[in-house]
Amino acid sequence: MESFKVFGKLTDFYGHSMADGVVCMKDAKMNDVYLTHTDQYGNYSFDVEAGDYVAIGGVKDYIDSKLEYWCWNLPVYQDMKIDMQIDRMEVYGINAFLIQRAIQNASLMIYFRPMSLTYYYKNKDSIEDINCKFIEASPELSKNEVRVFINKKAVSIIEMSKIKERAMDKGLEEKYLYGYLVQVPIDGINRSLEYQRIDIELSSSITKEKGQGTVFWRTPPGYQLK
Repeated sequence: MESFKVFGKLTDFYGHSMADGVVCMKDAKMNDVYLTHTDQYGNYSFDVEAGDYVAIGGVKDYIDSKLEYWCWNLPVYQDMKIDMQIDRMEVYGINAFLIQRAIQNASLMIYFRPMSLTYYYKNKDSIEDINCKFIEASPELSKNEVRVFINKKAVSIIEMSKIKERAMDKGLEEKYLYGYLVQVPIDGINRSLEYQRIDIELSSSITKEKGQGTVFWRTPPGYQLK
């Protein structure tokens, strides 16, 4: 089977290299299919079989001082560079879908769930408290604290809504977390590409924490330029 290189660099938000960080690629059950460590300069590299991967993630000092970077729905059909920035926030479970209208009026909806290390330590007892129905995993975010990029181009946020998500992890089925749904224009979409890269960056004014995450969204066939 054909193979390609997935490579990049793990840093914090201030450009400091994360040596001996962990980078892994996941299957649908979130099992590791590839795992490596960064070198002294924060660089990593895999040779992987061509295909679609649920996620690639990177971290250093998980829970102690940092949370993870995640890139979701990674389509490996060419060499791919995935640089990662980590801090004390995490952008988890990113998904995107198109609001179907005429292409000139269409917009994109992006869902994500933020997680904060400060709020993890502040509220971790609520995970085990059977009487607590909400896990407050992150501070409240405003539109000014969220940045969205499509194919490395910053796009404006039209609307942003806080969403209640039911936890599906074993033992947490009766609990809820909060995520966000943001609506953005499709100005940054390159319709000649089968996959669009969408990046989200968070910066909390409450906790002074940052986070970054990525998803590759497949352009609906009817909207692709042939």
